[in-house]
Amino acid sequence: MSSQAAVTRVKKIFGGVKAGHTGTLDPEAEGVLPVCIGGTARIMEYLELDFKKYRCDMTLGISTETQDIWGRVTRDCRKDLRGSAEITLDAIRRAFARFSGQIEQAPPIYSAVKVNGKRLYEYARNNEEVEIRPRSITISDISLLKFFNNTIDFTVTCSSGTYVRTLCVDIAGKLGEFGTMSALKRLKIGDFSLNQANSISDIEKNMFRLYSPEEIFINYPQVEYEDVKALINGRRINIVGKPPEVLVTHQGKIMALYHQDGEEYACKRGLF
Repeated sequence: MSSQAAVTRVKKIFGGVKAGHTGTLDPEAEGVLPVCIGGTARIMEYLELDFKKYRCDMTLGISTETQDIWGRVTRDCRKDLRGSAEITLDAIRRAFARFSGQIEQAPPIYSAVKVNGKRLYEYARNNEEVEIRPRSITISDISLLKFFNNTIDFTVTCSSGTYVRTLCVDIAGKLGEFGTMSALKRLKIGDFSLNQANSISDIEKNMFRLYSPEEIFINYPQVEYEDVKALINGRRINIVGKPPEVLVTHQGKIMALYHQDGEEYACKRGLF
């Protein structure tokens, strides 16, 4: 299902409350999808979700329009690869090393990236040409798990905006082959990992745990403030010895995000 369909089901389970997800997961993929419900939907934009970890299968010898196994096949030479001794584990690791750190990556034509006000997949569907400029992304870790039946199983930790299917195509190219993504599972997004997650069927059975904003932001700079009316009304307040941006709490409950403005702190967003 799509990420939005998953959110819709969660909303229904909780009686139609407001809800939203923190980052789209492709319908063919699986894995963790953090969902904020009720008033916590206000905090989504402040969550630290820059890095994501995936487990991916990349199949060599095949290419598709969409760079994943679910797209129209444009070339299939997998039979020619069987028994080939050219691709070794060391060769794969060397190819991985070339995609470590900050690199440039061109988004795939079948993606929601906007160019000149129109999404790339719209250009693709209309058979229109468009210039796709590479963007800087960061690969903080990429590790080989196994290589079997022309399929490379690996994990990758990458910055937001990274297209793992494009990474598969580019890595295969360094190995001198065609390649496409054949499976994808998101293991982690920000501080949320798969072992914290519940399936929708678990949630329907009332077998789940909700995480409070106070738990999620436990490592974020915070300051306790006694005048709760000032916070509710979004007034400017005096805070001493704190960083430029802080979460302001009252009796341990997060009330607002404040930022330094001159000698005082101004309310950036109410979170109560």
